[in-house]
Amino acid sequence: MEKKRKLYLDIFRGFLIVLVIAGHVIQQALPRSFDGNHVFRYIYSFHMPAFMFVSGFCCARATYGISFLKDRAARLLIPFFTWFLISELIRGEYGHLLENTGRFLLHPDTGLWFLWALFFCTALLVLCTDISARSGLAPMGVLFAAAVLLYAVLVFFPIKYLGVQFISYYFMFFVLGICMRKMEDHFLHPGRWITLVLLAAYFAAAFFWTRKGAIPVCGRDLVGVQAYFYRWIAALVGIAAWMRVFHLLDAFFERRKDTLPVRFMETVGKNTLGIYASHGPLILLLLALTRGLEEAVAVRLALVTVVVLAISLGMVLLFRYNRWSALLLLGERAPAPCREGN
Repeated sequence: MEKKRKLYLDIFRGFLIVLVIAGHVIQQALPRSFDGNHVFRYIYSFHMPAFMFVSGFCCARATYGISFLKDRAARLLIPFFTWFLISELIRGEYGHLLENTGRFLLHPDTGLWFLWALFFCTALLVLCTDISARSGLAPMGVLFAAAVLLYAVLVFFPIKYLGVQFISYYFMFFVLGICMRKMEDHFLHPGRWITLVLLAAYFAAAFFWTRKGAIPVCGRDLVGVQAYFYRWIAALVGIAAWMRVFHLLDAFFERRKDTLPVRFMETVGKNTLGIYASHGPLILLLLALTRGLEEAVAVRLALVTVVVLAISLGMVLLFRYNRWSALLLLGERAPAPCREGN
């Protein structure tokens, strides 16, 4: 029997992919000043860790084996490479395809790096589960030990090749998502005051957050290990706060699940990976078409974000009409309107 999807979780994922698009729009529209933009900083302080957390949360009750890993490889790696090849075709650098492919593998952050990182986080999950079964050690103990080890590698021996820096940073959030799914009733225990406190803590922490370099907090610069720890805590508080907000709104969403806004966000939440994969080129096109609104920055950013979201979703639904486009562009082995978003 298929598990009943959680409506609040789909809408939360829809909210996160809107933030992904908005963050990328800000980056492209304000190439010289986006790091100083407070909206950008609030988004980037937690949105991708939240996606990795939710990915772990959603697969926590799956069976971890080779068939599971093969399915995730198809779901994640096929579109990862397909969209890279499409970008190469658009650029027309056919004579440098092998060279560019090698560079792409060494630096997957030049493409859809989240798909790459999520696959290897899944592979580590399967590996740790197998080690646990063979050794008799507690599965969560093995997972947390691996996460801590990878985080130590990130902090003390930073490796910026093959996406190791992303896997090392995000695997801890993936493991925490798995852990919190097993403790869901405690993690999401109703409590408006707790949620308000977490939201206040998130807004305070994200205010000082920086994407790289030192973090200036109350006249003191946090660097090195302190900066890594600050970013990690800020992301974790943001995840806990916003996930609790959407969980508290679950009854509200259920009562209005047949209304257009809720159905739209639910559909967006079910298609986050496809939207993530397809939205990039649209941003550049829409920003070029809205140059006349450069003085109205907020209006332009909001307009481009909404239009890119709508077109990306339409593209994903269109890709599903053909099994080959569904496989190559979305990683779906058959057209499936209700497949998991991540």
